[in-house]
Amino acid sequence: MLRTDVSQATAHLQFGGKVEPFPSPLTSLLGGATTFRGLDFNKGAKATINLWFAYSIHWPVEVEVEKHTTIDVPAGKFDAWQVKAEPSFAHLNGLLDKVIHGILPAFTLHFDAAATHRMLRFSFPTKPLPWDPKGLVQLSSE
Repeated sequence: MLRTDVSQATAHLQFGGKVEPFPSPLTSLLGGATTFRGLDFNKGAKATINLWFAYSIHWPVEVEVEKHTTIDVPAGKFDAWQVKAEPSFAHLNGLLDKVIHGILPAFTLHFDAAATHRMLRFSFPTKPLPWDPKGLVQLSSE
């Protein structure tokens, strides 16, 4: 469960022509790394967070705390929580969701186990197939 919430005070035109509030929780695409710091960092904890891209465009992302681990990044060695993030297509079609998850690799994030849970590493697909190279962002200094 995410320990943050977003106001639903305004309504926006959604896909399909409905005018309704954004779903909650909602975070911007670039603000996701900060929002994810509010996750319940316990093994197996899950949440669905809606990423806002622009205007009324948002997409649900399923996140799961996979394990507690130790990682090495240029800034040093840290106790961390490994989190898997995958875009969800279940709201469109359950079979499509399974097919996409079978093709598109998950995003992997590592957060400091210590309070404030800063993001230490973010690994993400650069193209849509498992054998394509992954992008990597890491903490480089304290």
